[in-house]
Amino acid sequence: MILDRFARLFKALIDTILGRMEDPAVLLERTYVALKSELIQLRKSVAESVGREEKLELQIKSKRMKGEDTTVLESQLMQQKETTNALKKRLTDFEVDLQKAYTKQQVLIAREKANQSLKHQNDPWSILNAMENQFRTADARKPLPEKFFYWFFALLLVWLLMAIYFGIKHLF
Repeated sequence: MILDRFARLFKALIDTILGRMEDPAVLLERTYVALKSELIQLRKSVAESVGREEKLELQIKSKRMKGEDTTVLESQLMQQKETTNALKKRLTDFEVDLQKAYTKQQVLIAREKANQSLKHQNDPWSILNAMENQFRTADARKPLPEKFFYWFFALLLVWLLMAIYFGIKHLF
C-alpha cells in the first residue's frame, strides 16, 4: 500500500516533468533562442571575413609601395571578397528567416491563446481554468527549485531501497 503510493507519486512527478518539457510555447522559445545564438555566430564569421579582407588590402598596399608583385595577394583578395559576399548574403537570408520564425512563433502562441479562450468561453469554470493555465505557464517558465531534485532523488532512493528490501516483484 505504501509502495503503491510511492509509485503513484513517482509517476506523477515524471508526468509533471514531461508535461513541462513538452509545452509548445517553451519549445518554440528554445528554438528561437538557438536560432539567435546561431545568428550571433554568423555575424562573427562575417566580421572575421571582413577583417581578413581588410588585412589583405593593407598587405597589397604595402607591397605596391615597395614595388613588389601583388598578383597572388590580389587573387586571394578576390576569393576573400567572394567569401565575404556569400557570408553577407547568408547572414541577410538568415536574418529574414529568423524574423519569419519569430513572427510564426508569435502567431502560433496567439492562436493557442485564442483557442484556449474559445474553449473556456462557455465553461462555467472558465475563470478558474484561466487562472490555472496562467499558473501552469508561469511554472513552465520557472526552473524547478533545487529542493525538488533533492526530494525527487531522496524518494527514488527510498523506493529503490524498499525494492531491494521487499524484493522487486512486490513493487509492481
